[in-house]
Amino acid sequence: MNLLGPDDMDLDEPSSLGNMVARDRCVRQVARRRCVAGPRVLSCMPRCRRSAWCEIRRDTQHRSPKLTLDGCNFDDATSKTPDFTGGRSTAIVVRVHGGTTDAMFSRHLAWAAELFAESSPSLPISKPALCILVDETFSEAGEIQRRVERLADAAGINTQAFSIYPYTEEDMLMQFPSLEVIRASLPKSQAVQDCFRLPGPKSMAWCFHVESLLVWWLQLQRTDRPGFVWVIEDDAGLSGSLLQFVGAYREEHADLITHGLQAVEDSWIWRDAASSKFLCLPRLERLRCAEHLQRFSSALFDALAGFSQQEVTGWSEMSVPTLCKSAGLVCVPIRAEHVGRVFRFDGKVPAAVWPHLCENQQTKNRWWHALKW
Repeated sequence: MNLLGPDDMDLDEPSSLGNMVARDRCVRQVARRRCVAGPRVLSCMPRCRRSAWCEIRRDTQHRSPKLTLDGCNFDDATSKTPDFTGGRSTAIVVRVHGGTTDAMFSRHLAWAAELFAESSPSLPISKPALCILVDETFSEAGEIQRRVERLADAAGINTQAFSIYPYTEEDMLMQFPSLEVIRASLPKSQAVQDCFRLPGPKSMAWCFHVESLLVWWLQLQRTDRPGFVWVIEDDAGLSGSLLQFVGAYREEHADLITHGLQAVEDSWIWRDAASSKFLCLPRLERLRCAEHLQRFSSALFDALAGFSQQEVTGWSEMSVPTLCKSAGLVCVPIRAEHVGRVFRFDGKVPAAVWPHLCENQQTKNRWWHALKW
C-alpha cells in the first residue's frame, strides 16, 4: 500500500430489453413507475428509463454498423462507429455511490463551480459542466441526490453547474444481461468475496465501469453527446485547477487517455472476468490500465456500446484498453507532470497532507489516489 505522509512533500516525482415499449405505455403505480414489458419497478423519474432505452436501441441498431464477431474473428471490429457528436465539447463525469463521502462530493461540486464559471469558447465544456453518475443500487432512490443538493446549497453553488444521473445494477443488467453470466463465473475465493463486501457492498458497477457509463451515454440524444468525456472516480483528487488540466489536453485527439497501461499478466486475478466472446481475444492482445482518471472519445464510447451489445465485455480495467485497440482506436498515457507520487488502486492520501499538496509547487496540479475522506 502506498501511504503519503508529510515527509513526502519535497519529492520531485511528479437478453435484450424484451418487448419494445413506448413511453406512453408506462403507468404510475403507488407513486412509482412500472414497465408494462415486465414486473420491474422503475424509480420515480420524469419519464420511464426503459422506454428511452428502447428508442435508443432502435436508433443505434439502425445507424451503427454491426461488428462482426462470428467465430470470435475480430478483424471486422476494427471499423470505427461513426461519430454522431454535435460538437467537440468536453464533458466531465464523476462516478459515485452510497459510500461517497460529503468531503468527496464537496470536491466534485467545487470542480463543477469552476467549470461553470470559467469555461470559454477556446475550451468548450458541456453544460451542465459536470455530471455526477450515481450508483443507487444500495441506496434509497433520490437519497444521494438530496445529499449533493444540500451540499451545493450550503456552498452557494449554482445547481445549473452540475447534473445528476442515477442508475442501479438492475439498469445495467437490463441493458447488458451478459454481466449476470460473468458474475457467476467470477472466482469464488474469499479474497474475491471480500472485494465485493468490504468495506461495504458493491454492485457490478464497481468492476464494470463501461456498462454503467453506457447506461448514461446511450440515453443522451446523439446531438447532445460530447466529443470527449473525462471519467473520474469519486476518491481521486486534483491538487489544482480542473479547467487548466482539461485545457492541457484540448489538442490531444486520442480516443483513450489513461494511466498505467500494461499487458494483462497470467497472475492477475481478474484476467478471466469477462464474457466468452471477449476471452476469444488472443491473450497477447489483452491490456489493462488504471481507472481513477480516464478520457474517452465519442468514437470509443460508440465502439464500446457496439461491443457490449454483442456481449463482448469484461472487467473494465481490461476491457477498455483491449477493445480500444481491437477497434483500431488510439490510446495515449496521461502526462507524467499530471500524475502525483501516490496514484494507484491501493494508495492513501491523508486529509492532513492534502493542503500541502495543493500549495507545494512540486506537487500541485497533479492527480492523486485515493482520498478516502
